[in-house]
Amino acid sequence: MTERVLSTRELNRAVLARQLLLERAELSPEQAVERVAGLQTQYAPSGYVGLWSRLVVSAAGCSRTRCSQAGSCRRG
Repeated sequence: MTERVLSTRELNRAVLARQLLLERAELSPEQAVERVAGLQTQYAPSGYVGLWSRLVVSAAGCSRTRCSQAGSCRRG
């Protein structure tokens, strides 16, 4: 039996889905950060916007305080 090879479109959609970019996910911010292996930004507020745009939570759910308490934010 031969292995199925993904088309370019299927591969692109799979990558977008893995990064939570196709639709909002019902995950906590902590679960989302674990799933996408972190969000790398040079400007901290854009990281919160990136996380918020991936999730079905309020903006308060992606606050700096909550992410800091969960150990999701790197200080420095």
